[in-house]
Amino acid sequence: MSKFSYNDTYLLLDMIFSVLSTIVLVSLCFKLKNCVLGRKKLAKVEKVKTGTMERSIILLFLKIILLIIIIIWPYFMNYSYYVIKVWMSNAILVWEGLTVIDCILSIIIELRTIK
Repeated sequence: MSKFSYNDTYLLLDMIFSVLSTIVLVSLCFKLKNCVLGRKKLAKVEKVKTGTMERSIILLFLKIILLIIIIIWPYFMNYSYYVIKVWMSNAILVWEGLTVIDCILSIIIELRTIK
C-alpha cells in the first residue's frame, strides 16, 4: 500500500493568518490601553507643533485608504466573503475583522489628535 500524502495549500494560509491575527490582536490591545489610559496624558502633553496638522491629515487619509483596501481585498482576488467563509480558513475572516477594528480605532485616535 502506498503512503498517503495530504497536500493542503490552505493549511499554510491558516498558519499565516493565525500569526497575523495574533499580531493584530496585540496591536489592538495596546491601542485600547493607550486610548483608555492615555486619554488624560494626551490632553496634557499634546501641543500644537508646526506641520502636525498636515501630518495628521495625511496619516488619517492613508489609514482610511488602508481600511478600504482591507475590506475589498477578496474582490481583487476574485473571491467573495461567502467563498472565503465556506472554502478557506476561519483565520482569514478573524484577521480581517480584527484588522478592520484596529484600523477604525487608529482612525479614531488620529481624529482625536487633529482637533
